[in-house]
Amino acid sequence: MKRTIKFYRTSNSKCYIEDFLDKQRDDLQIKILSVFKLIESLEIVPVKFLKKLTGTKLYEIRVEWKSDIYRFP
Repeated sequence: MKRTIKFYRTSNSKCYIEDFLDKQRDDLQIKILSVFKLIESLEIVPVKFLKKLTGTKLYEIRVEWKSDIYRFP
């Protein structure tokens, strides 16, 4: 199964997740992008990385890095 991760863009094409990633250190960027690739490629993704948000069609991507957890709806 192949998933595609789509990021929200405003009417003027601004993407807050891309802006956030651009401001992060290289090692954190690599970690986040590797989780995105994992989600796109695995048929069954552990809840640790991907969870459906109750009452919506959206999913939340979770990335643990050191003592922080980053969440992307």
